[in-house]
Amino acid sequence: MANYTLTEAWSLAGAKNLQYERNYQRWNFLLESYMGGEEYRRGAHLTRYTLETEAEYQARLRSTPLDNHCRSVVSVYISFLLR
Repeated sequence: MANYTLTEAWSLAGAKNLQYERNYQRWNFLLESYMGGEEYRRGAHLTRYTLETEAEYQARLRSTPLDNHCRSVVSVYISFLLR
């Protein structure tokens, strides 16, 4: 284990993790997909149509039912694994 001064340890603790920075958007998408419903809606993950205006996209986003299939699939897999 490396010996760091307090200043060096503090700067390392506050430094940005490149792996985290590279994967933040994907991890956030996966979390919102797992949470489903309103979290997914706020993330605006629906694919936009060609030539769709922002108002049309927002209206479609509000009217689209967002069933949480991801959480139910994960739950089924977990139940199989833990049997």
